[in-house]
Amino acid sequence: MITHSPTTLAGAAVARPAAAALALLGATAAVPLGLAQLDLGGLVDVFSITTDLPRGITVVTAVGGCLTLATIVIALAGALLAAIGSPRARPVLLATAIAGFATALMLLAAARTAPGPRPSCSSERPIPRR
Repeated sequence: MITHSPTTLAGAAVARPAAAALALLGATAAVPLGLAQLDLGGLVDVFSITTDLPRGITVVTAVGGCLTLATIVIALAGALLAAIGSPRARPVLLATAIAGFATALMLLAAARTAPGPRPSCSSERPIPRR
């Protein structure tokens, strides 16, 4: 039989805001990654990424960007659940952490398997040599 002592309840009260804050931080930190995936996939033009990658790689990257943004929305819902103390917050946040890792790997795999020159941002300036 599981009993709750005052110390475990106090620890849970401290853990809820911390879990919500970490989930919010993780979700907001992933927004540029999702936008970069969508930009590399050719769906939006946020960072002005230009590339001549094969169509299959850009499609995989665009799908990864859509999945990343969906994962961000679910992570924000998990942060809200954690903030209000719902017992469903833990499995939601765990699932979004795993999904976020998987969607980030989609961009990494697309960038690593791409033949030819790497994608570049039009705002990059050459580094002057001394």
